[in-house]
Amino acid sequence: MGVPLDLLSMSQTIARPEDAMTSGQRLQQVVINVAKLVNMRTDTDLRQDVLDSDIINIDGTGILWAVRLLGHRVEERVAGVDLMEALIANCAQHGYKPYFLGASAEVLEQAMTKLRADHPTLRIAGYRNGYFGEAEEEQVVAEIRNSGAHCLFVAISSPTKERFLRKHRDQLGVPFLMGV
Repeated sequence: MGVPLDLLSMSQTIARPEDAMTSGQRLQQVVINVAKLVNMRTDTDLRQDVLDSDIINIDGTGILWAVRLLGHRVEERVAGVDLMEALIANCAQHGYKPYFLGASAEVLEQAMTKLRADHPTLRIAGYRNGYFGEAEEEQVVAEIRNSGAHCLFVAISSPTKERFLRKHRDQLGVPFLMGV
């Protein structure tokens, strides 16, 4: 359906953000499932948001099956939540600082409490709820840019997260960007 996919394993995918966080060179990753693929057919902005990403991983099983039916060899799907969890563990191990954007303030506080309990060495660059208007975007971008984050996880619904990342990725100053 005209969407290039990176047929990477989980370990191959994890290596790319690690390289970006080490080098400081920006890398944007996105995952594709059937719902996003269908929405991309009618939402040209979402389609461009996805196509402008540096890595496009298979998240949904439906996409995995379709790729295999088309005769491509792919080891596994790279679910966004699994990738995020692996990268957070790597951040804790290597001293990289993640920034979290999204969810309600209450849910975000619960997530930060759990992350700190699960990863005591994790240094969180910052976090902010995902409920802000267009007028606040520049302030949010500045907060993230000034946080010293090595990676950014944006937990806002599609296509809002893809749109935010595409619009601001060069101003954020964060090496690895991912919508979750």
